[in-house]
Amino acid sequence: MIKKQIPFPYSIYINNLFKGSLLFIFLFGIPLLFAQKNLPFHPYFFSLTVAEGLSSSVVYDLHLDKKGRLFIATEKGLFMYNGISFREIPVRKPAYASPITGLLEDDKGRIWCRDFVRNIFYFQNDSLSVLSLEQILPDLKPDESILEMLSFQGKLAIQTNIGLYIYNPYSTSKYSKLLTQSEKSTFFSLNKGNKNALIGCTQDGFIVEIEENNKQKIICRNPLIHNLSATVAKGEIYLISRYHYSGQVFTIVNGNLTITFPEIKKADLLLYSLKNTADQKLWLCTNQGVYLLHPETNTWEGPYLSGERISDIECDNTGNYWISSLDNGVFCIPDFNFNQVFFPFVDGKKNIIQRIIPGKKGGIFAGNNKGGIIEISEKGAIVRTISNTLNTDIEFLFFDSIQNKIWATNGIYDLSLNKTLRSDYFGKKVIPLQNGNYLKASGSGISIIRLDNKIDLLPFSIIDTSRLTLTPYLSYSLGKIRARVAAYDSLNNIFYAGYNHKLIAYSPQLFSGKIIEKTINSTLGEPIFATDMITTRDGRIWVSTLHQGVFCLKGTQVIAQLDTSKKISSMACRKLFLKDSFVWVITDEGLDCININTSEVSNIKIPGSVASSSILDACINRNKIWLATNTGIICFSTHKVSNNRAPEIYPTKFISRNVIVDLNLYPDSISFLDLQSFPAKLMFEEVATYPSKKFFIHHRLLPDDTTWSKQSPGIGEININPSGPGEYILLIQAIDGNRIGKVHLFRFKVSKPFWLDTWFLILWILLLLLLAYCIYLFAVHRLKNKQKVLEQIAQSQMIALRAQMNPHFLYNVLVSIQSFIFTNQKQDANVYLGKFADLMRKILSMSEKQEISLQEEIEALELYLELENIRFEGKLNCNIKIDPLLSPEMISIPSMILQPYVENAIKHGLLHRRGDKELNISFKALNDGKQMSIEIEDNGIGRKASEGINRKRRNKPGSFASNAILSRLQILNSIRKDKIQSQILDKYNSEGVSDGTLVRIILPIQIFK
Repeated sequence: MIKKQIPFPYSIYINNLFKGSLLFIFLFGIPLLFAQKNLPFHPYFFSLTVAEGLSSSVVYDLHLDKKGRLFIATEKGLFMYNGISFREIPVRKPAYASPITGLLEDDKGRIWCRDFVRNIFYFQNDSLSVLSLEQILPDLKPDESILEMLSFQGKLAIQTNIGLYIYNPYSTSKYSKLLTQSEKSTFFSLNKGNKNALIGCTQDGFIVEIEENNKQKIICRNPLIHNLSATVAKGEIYLISRYHYSGQVFTIVNGNLTITFPEIKKADLLLYSLKNTADQKLWLCTNQGVYLLHPETNTWEGPYLSGERISDIECDNTGNYWISSLDNGVFCIPDFNFNQVFFPFVDGKKNIIQRIIPGKKGGIFAGNNKGGIIEISEKGAIVRTISNTLNTDIEFLFFDSIQNKIWATNGIYDLSLNKTLRSDYFGKKVIPLQNGNYLKASGSGISIIRLDNKIDLLPFSIIDTSRLTLTPYLSYSLGKIRARVAAYDSLNNIFYAGYNHKLIAYSPQLFSGKIIEKTINSTLGEPIFATDMITTRDGRIWVSTLHQGVFCLKGTQVIAQLDTSKKISSMACRKLFLKDSFVWVITDEGLDCININTSEVSNIKIPGSVASSSILDACINRNKIWLATNTGIICFSTHKVSNNRAPEIYPTKFISRNVIVDLNLYPDSISFLDLQSFPAKLMFEEVATYPSKKFFIHHRLLPDDTTWSKQSPGIGEININPSGPGEYILLIQAIDGNRIGKVHLFRFKVSKPFWLDTWFLILWILLLLLLAYCIYLFAVHRLKNKQKVLEQIAQSQMIALRAQMNPHFLYNVLVSIQSFIFTNQKQDANVYLGKFADLMRKILSMSEKQEISLQEEIEALELYLELENIRFEGKLNCNIKIDPLLSPEMISIPSMILQPYVENAIKHGLLHRRGDKELNISFKALNDGKQMSIEIEDNGIGRKASEGINRKRRNKPGSFASNAILSRLQILNSIRKDKIQSQILDKYNSEGVSDGTLVRIILPIQIFK
């Protein structure tokens, strides 16, 4: 290791600088012209810009947290990228829309950042909280602003343009201010040192190491070089002069700056920062790309991403490098060691490489969409380009290493003579057979061709001449359907043709001259749609298909089918190639390798961003895998495949109604979490270690689920619906193709609800017994009430019966009959006695019923009134009117309800009236036939006069009929839904003299049954 010290004072510095420069030129200058010369290979990278969802292309800083989330500080705020999508981190009020920089993570895992003014932010609960400088540093001067911010001894080291402060955000204590021991107290830069120390570089050339308890030590002073910025890599301090046109990197030896690496001599080069990434590699970020420094050999590589203004670089735990720029967002380089990409150009124009095959000395031959072929060396240099007048896609390439010729879709090329031997369209594939014969698949079918037109050398003893074509070369047709691919089994002399709709095997018969054709189907009887075929030495035919995976044939029999259940990455397989004892398969998901002897499948983990659909072809030469993609050629070693892992899942919360469990306290599992409320949900974060949108979240709830369920990324939650109380296990993991992530296991118990506990069941049984007892008491009480009502109804019927058969009425009837007998009016006595018998029969019949028809009630009234009219010697005029809308025989009314009212009208009203006695009874329909009004109107003396007469007769008992009416109505209304209404009105003439009484009864019309 050669280092040149720069001591102080100035004369020694200048002298040694001059000598060192001469020595550097001779020792390193000439070799570096070659050592640092850029090879045609460049690291493969992809970008995250506005087109991919990042809101700003100006990125100041990056940080990868412990979960693998990428925080991106931009001119439009802070963003987070989890490998799936971008998410802007909102700022809590008061809101700021200023640019963000200075990302860091403290010892407790909290993310901090700052703006370019006087505000500090920390990430918490998916948002940014704001702390102004005035809030945490009250003694701050008005013109003081933040320059750097670092995590230091569990605290924050805040460097301003005037001083350095130590602030503890997790303590109630204030802050402390550190002063440097240099001539000026202002630090230009602040960086982490060794053993939790800080390295501060002042503007006057002092380099100070700040340890715990404010112990400071000046480790170097050199006033000639300003604006120094330091970083520590593998225990060594490295420094650069920032924002100056100098490509020098220094270390400190014996208190002096020492030139460590050869100077990067590039016009207008500005050094931004030195960065020691997580994999302990030292990087130099400049305005013209990023350089990788090798302290062990004092050399550097690069620039990578030449021309980009690189602001920061981070390395994640899978080896991916994330690089921010000030102009074009974020770049990702999967691995500098083996993933390299070459963009081919022919005649100054970019071409799409469609086919590649192994070439000479570890190189390849590549055919493009312009009909050209490019020979590329093992180191990625273009050896030669071959053009053709047939400007058509190169659909196949075959390299005859013995004759040093290349067969392609559009012709044959002699590499020794470096010229085109033949320009013909050979179709989609040509396979060499024996003795100058070739098997060709094209749009016109599958055939055997000979360029020398020698029929006798075709591989048949008897030739069907109808199959021969002599122009432009000898062609013997096996099938005339449009063919995609072809293969030949020399052990069994079978030709295979893959058509658009089927796979056919052709077996020529040596003595008969016939060709036997057999269609080969899958074991399920389905047609095989072949996309490519190859033959192994043991005579097996391997067939890739568009939707069925890979088939293995022996003769005309399918002996194996490899699909996703056998670890094939996708059922859509496009190309095959053979290398040693392995069949390589290009699928829609990447590259698979099949061991011919064991049929075991391995998945080659290429960079996830190389979209599977963009891999057009692949080959292997000297332990290097070459991929032809729509962006160029990617080359990497078979021993250094990418270690991309499946996306990670970070459970955050378990929510069960109002119960929220913070799963950050349980990173891997929960042991018997006791929950009582369901449904519940598991909240989680998804972090892809490499950009991926094809993975799924698999989850399963045991013992309820018999299979795994899956959902697309980006949802961030799983609903949990256990079947009932008991113990459960929730399993969740991310699966990206054949990459299986870590299984997170959560044990929880669903407790019985309180209503299933023993005490509650006992209480519930007691309550049920009490309720049953109450129901029993209620039923008994109701039964008694019902019985009482029935007794009252029966009693009321007896009362009604007594009202109709009262002694006075019977006495009057019998006296009338006796009078007829004494006067020898036998005929009248006989009629009167007959009517009386009919009335008694009706009354006795109605007394047995609670409801009778209106017709029966009217007939009983008519008999009663006829008898009373005889007693009144014909002076009682009775009229019964029935509304035509009523059908008396169809209407049901309570039995014997009207007779008491009629008796009162006769006994108390008409009996004491002199002159004509009028009694009118009318039946009318009301309320559209839903109710009936019964009016009993007399022209008697009225209730008031009748009461006066009754008072004079002190010994006369009260009206039995009136009491019967009231009692009967009360009983009936107590059991009826629709009540019976009654009203007694006194009538007066124009002079105010009583003119009789009107009784109105309104009852609902019910159908008589």
